[in-house]
Amino acid sequence: MRFLKSQKGFTLIEVFVAVIILGMAYVAVLQNFSVSLTNIDRLDRSASRLLDDVMEFERLLRPDEDEEEEGETGEVFLEGGKYRLILIANGKRDLMSLKLEKID
Repeated sequence: MRFLKSQKGFTLIEVFVAVIILGMAYVAVLQNFSVSLTNIDRLDRSASRLLDDVMEFERLLRPDEDEEEEGETGEVFLEGGKYRLILIANGKRDLMSLKLEKID
């Protein structure tokens, strides 16, 4: 009896419980990391699409020297004697502006 009380250490059950708790914590951390990577990828694709839309929108606003037909870059919003006001928008119409163009 005296021999059993003098020994110090962990029982096999205590080690097993500790390993299970650490394993569950490890799984939770890996799952959180995976979700974070998925969200970062989704945000990166969204930002890339937004940048493409903005670049296309800016291209539409720039005057093109090579452009033969007038009014090709957008729909005519208002036209007067000397100027034409053209509505420029991307496909989803969430980026919109007006372009003032002189009529020859």
